[in-house]
Amino acid sequence: MIGGMALALGDALPPVPTGAHRTVMRFLKRKIFVGTINISYAESICTLVFLGLNAIWFSAVFSRNYDALVEADSTDSASVFRLVGQVFGFNAILCFSLLIIPATRNSFWMISMGIDYSHAIKYHRWIGFFTVAMVALHAIPYYYAWFKSGTFLESAFPCMDCDYGTVGKGRLQNFCGQLALLCCLIIGVTSLSPIRRKYYDVFYYCHHLFILVLFLSALHFSQFVIWMYPAVCLYVMHRILARSQSRMPCEVVDLEAIPGEITRLVFRRSPGKSGHYHAGQFVYLRIPLLSHTQWHPFSISSSPIEYEDTFTVHVKCIGNWTKSLYAVAIQAREERKMPLIYVDGFYGKMSDDFQHYPALVFVAGGIGATPIISIVGKILDCMRNNDPNMEFTQVYFHWTSREIGIFHEFEPLLDAIEQYDPDHVKFKVRLCFTGDQHLGGVDIPNGITLKPMDDTSMVPTRPFFQSSRSVPRQMLLFFITFTCSFWCLFLIRLNYPILGELRVNQNMWPMQRVVEVLIMIAGAAVGWAVVFTEPTPRSMSRMEKSRLMPTLGSYGPQETMANIARGSEYSHSLSFDGQEVEFHHPVSRSRLNVKELFNEVVKEQSHNFAVNITGIGTWVSGPWV
Repeated sequence: MIGGMALALGDALPPVPTGAHRTVMRFLKRKIFVGTINISYAESICTLVFLGLNAIWFSAVFSRNYDALVEADSTDSASVFRLVGQVFGFNAILCFSLLIIPATRNSFWMISMGIDYSHAIKYHRWIGFFTVAMVALHAIPYYYAWFKSGTFLESAFPCMDCDYGTVGKGRLQNFCGQLALLCCLIIGVTSLSPIRRKYYDVFYYCHHLFILVLFLSALHFSQFVIWMYPAVCLYVMHRILARSQSRMPCEVVDLEAIPGEITRLVFRRSPGKSGHYHAGQFVYLRIPLLSHTQWHPFSISSSPIEYEDTFTVHVKCIGNWTKSLYAVAIQAREERKMPLIYVDGFYGKMSDDFQHYPALVFVAGGIGATPIISIVGKILDCMRNNDPNMEFTQVYFHWTSREIGIFHEFEPLLDAIEQYDPDHVKFKVRLCFTGDQHLGGVDIPNGITLKPMDDTSMVPTRPFFQSSRSVPRQMLLFFITFTCSFWCLFLIRLNYPILGELRVNQNMWPMQRVVEVLIMIAGAAVGWAVVFTEPTPRSMSRMEKSRLMPTLGSYGPQETMANIARGSEYSHSLSFDGQEVEFHHPVSRSRLNVKELFNEVVKEQSHNFAVNITGIGTWVSGPWV
């Protein structure tokens, strides 16, 4: 219940902090740069709390078990070393119980702490590597003892002709623990940055080994399922929400390939709270024509205020999937067909941090500017609406790109800024072009083979909406998910029915533990009833839409309505390979000097320091070079 309320209220933007609260919030966001370490004070505090919790846990468990060794007069070095390994196992259980929480996209704990999913996944990696280390440290003392005593085969592998209810129980538990260790090592190795970035599919599919880890660990230690109950419920709830809002294809308003190998996608969204998003958030896209399994994240580039029933995503051709998407956009235009696209979102920070600072500096590179463009659009809309929090705000927007086409694509926003602030008092925009190619055309990328596109005009689509956004429905979802899973787990562990009366069927203990995990997951899955009964936007086939909506004219990349409406007051002409390209905003051919930029900002903000209106918020988005 508390979790549901926290998640529901998390969507409402918090008040802009003032006074000491604002000072503390800014301090926690400051970065610590020591060598290659780049973390904020808040992250360092969370890290210390996590390590401190593990240290306290280790000390408490070790002290309790060491007292038992003293009473048994078994305090020799071998026994103590084995005890250390046993205690590391309890630390591993603690880490496992926390590991899934940052990886759930709808985790109310992360939202309540102001940590969005894109940043929380970093904690998931840190806790994951620490967990693998704890599991390895748990196993090492046992391997040492087995090899030293010459009982490795008898201890590490199960027996084939013994009773698993007595003699063989410990051997099977040890074997399951080793398999869980092997799975953890595979997950850990494939999660290393070089492997994850270069072989993402390997990383993705190896991560599914966590299902085996869950069952094997439950077979290894009977209480493991109790520790995993909260995290599993959260994860199942996350999967329910994600599956519910992405089980039908989303209505695509526009799919266009534009110069610079950039694909523009415009989706319809529900106009109510279920379709609301915040500037800077992102979505996951899946296109069955390209892949039935791959979900790719992309930032939303449109302002949530200006466009009430749509949102826009821009995709730059980088890998095979994005190049194939660009080719599909060209193919869809030529064949007058539209591929089915599934959307899952909205994810990312649900707050407008830009309201915390009187001076905002945005530094963007290439297509990485899309989340910043969404934020700048939101700021412009707030200023137009005379938002009191933006009364003294000044924005410095510096954007560097090697493709000239992306400047053309977002020129309507630049025009709107120029129209609102022609004297450049509120907005100071600088565009830096560092490429040397011409604007270019719209061609299918090299090495991409087009696939036949089926006619999907009769397939129903619907506006995108987020499942269970109302407070009562969220509270109901949390209550049913956790309560049903709890009672299922409680009843299956009450007197252990699979083991029989008085637990006489001890050889059935593996089945008992496997069923406990399965029934815990099944109980949490009852939450499907909440989202299944939720009213959804009416789905319509494209044939129905074409009869109800007027046909829109077709404009090429250089002849869109935005281009037609642009004035020429701020024109600036550049030549690329002999081709004249008309700009309506000045473009610099030099690279951005970050040091000079901040010196300029500090100098211009000196008047705010004098009246105690201080603070410079900085956002950087783009590829690392």
